[in-house]
Amino acid sequence: MNKKIFFTILISIVIIQTNAQEIITGLNRNHMVKQSESFVKNILIDYPPVTIPFIDDFSNYTIFPNPNLWIDNYVFINSNYTTFPPTIGVATFDAINQYGAIHANAQSTTFPSDTLTSRPIRLDTLFLPVYRPITIADSIYFSFYFQPGGSTGQPWELFGDKPEFNDSLVLEFGYRTGNIVLDHYIREPQEITTYLLPGDSIENHCYLGVYIYIEQAYFPYDTVWVPCDSVMKPEMVWTKVWYSNGLSLQQMLTNTGKYFNYVLIPITNEQYLNPGFQFRFRNYASLGNNALPGWLGNVDQWNIDYVKLDINRNYEDTILKDVAFVNLAPSTLKKYQSMPWNQFKGFQNAELKDSVKMQLTNLDVITKNTSLIYKAENLDNSLIYSYDGGSFNLDPYVTNGYQTYQPHARPPIKFTFPEDANDSADFVVTYIHKEAGMGDKRAENDTIRFNQHFYNYFAYDDGSPENGYGLSVAGAKLAYRFKLNTPDTIQAIQMFFNQTFDHSNQQNFYLTIWNNVNNKPGDVIYEQALVLPIFEDSINEFHTYKLEEPLFVSGTFYVGWRQTSEYNLNIGFDRNNNASENIFYNTDGAWVNSFYTGALMIRPMLGKSFSMVGMDESIAAIDVQLYPNPNNGNFLNLKYPENMDNNAVVNVFDVTGRLISTEQIKPSISISSLQNGLYIVEIKTKNNTIAKRLIISK
Repeated sequence: MNKKIFFTILISIVIIQTNAQEIITGLNRNHMVKQSESFVKNILIDYPPVTIPFIDDFSNYTIFPNPNLWIDNYVFINSNYTTFPPTIGVATFDAINQYGAIHANAQSTTFPSDTLTSRPIRLDTLFLPVYRPITIADSIYFSFYFQPGGSTGQPWELFGDKPEFNDSLVLEFGYRTGNIVLDHYIREPQEITTYLLPGDSIENHCYLGVYIYIEQAYFPYDTVWVPCDSVMKPEMVWTKVWYSNGLSLQQMLTNTGKYFNYVLIPITNEQYLNPGFQFRFRNYASLGNNALPGWLGNVDQWNIDYVKLDINRNYEDTILKDVAFVNLAPSTLKKYQSMPWNQFKGFQNAELKDSVKMQLTNLDVITKNTSLIYKAENLDNSLIYSYDGGSFNLDPYVTNGYQTYQPHARPPIKFTFPEDANDSADFVVTYIHKEAGMGDKRAENDTIRFNQHFYNYFAYDDGSPENGYGLSVAGAKLAYRFKLNTPDTIQAIQMFFNQTFDHSNQQNFYLTIWNNVNNKPGDVIYEQALVLPIFEDSINEFHTYKLEEPLFVSGTFYVGWRQTSEYNLNIGFDRNNNASENIFYNTDGAWVNSFYTGALMIRPMLGKSFSMVGMDESIAAIDVQLYPNPNNGNFLNLKYPENMDNNAVVNVFDVTGRLISTEQIKPSISISSLQNGLYIVEIKTKNNTIAKRLIISK
């Protein structure tokens, strides 16, 4: 949902710091119920406890929290919304839920928003190295790093949104009382078959013989929701132990000299020495008020990192014996994150970078001897190239910053990808940075990967919008420049529009393509009227606008829109990649180059293929639907034509391109082995390959 979305840019001299999301409301015809619900059967929800030490630095950065440590999915695990984190990956809190929609209780004043809750923790017992009770004398401390959102720098460089003073980030500790209490009711829809008036009753279809009294008039074919089960949970007592009022990152940096503040809390209350101890972070956000439609959206970000709970600590325990990556693995391309295979083949010397930039950190207070290697591989793990940067000392970050030794900090790209006659290609580049010997206490943040896609689209963006971009004048034009190495055919345009409060950016526009005149948009060579922003139902999912007729192009061309109103359309804006020299806008008759740092989430699709991932999703040939999506990780249903090839197979890949499973196609397949995160489901027949995104959210 995208989970996460953004402060938006108004093209004038004004920067309005808001974000964009839709609201999800309840049903307006299902007013149920004045009744006893004590008859329903009880279902107990509980989670297996974990033991100490509890450590998570969120270096898995795969959208959702690690389900082995956390029990909810409201926060966004990422490396896009943060500025100089301790290690790669943070948990971001904001104003939207796990589906990318603004929380249903959102309002202009402060409201409770995201929550990140740990699994139960056995804080009563130490299991290793010896089995014994834990006592206060064991010196138990809880620590974490936090950062307010909004970033630092010049106004045109800022990303995200800072929390206002009345917003807050809160930490709570909880313990179990031993009681079991009601969590919620499971309700099921039941169709009304006759006219009913207030005071009438209907029989609950889940429990025959049990009648429910209603409070309003109903008509045939109306629907009511009846309670069928009650879900119980262990009773918890929660206490707020720490909080921070909202502030900007620049304020915190000025006050402390740090991009992340470190919090260390001793546990001295024996009530917490409990077999079901838990902690949770919560944020309180506010949408604010804005008269311009399309601006109210996702706001008030906070980032937390490196959460740790353990014994034998003290108030000076602020050192992490860890060397790690800080940044995401970079693209090997100079200009793009991805480009069509036929536009890359034969032009590798012009399109590949000479080197890539690494941010490598040493969180200890002593110098560490470290190494850096990388390897480029095909998806079948066959090696294309390997690089060894040797060993070199990495000084502490606190005194010397990131690694500056060039063979580690800027490893060269001295290879080319093997070319073939296919219409797409996929490669994985894996980087490993680690300490010599056994001193590094956390290996999870020592490896990063980049999937270098060569499909059928150009992308300056990395697929994650940190902000939104818009124009505020009726008739304004936006144009995005792309340059071909060889003539080609535009089949479609992919766009990611941020979902705004109350769908206020649902405004018609003209989808437009221009030719090039003097390195600026020239004549209109294609225009499609009455186009609306369309939102897909998955996180960061682009919508594909198919051209009415394929358009032959050569050289440089521009794609974008001409808008019909002054309302902000709010296109996704990736702040971690800068394509501003290719963004042009026209509000008064003259084309002007954008001065905002970032990349629009607009992707032209070329060639014969019509797919988000570059594999033939041929809607005209075969159409496969996956549901539910997002999925709870049990079974995935597939809907496909009856004439589907019986020998078709279903392959599931993770975000690194690693094949997770393969089996023959059937209406339902088990996906219980998948953890939370984003996956690619590939349906392969003799003549077609279809690729769909799947989100697992348990």
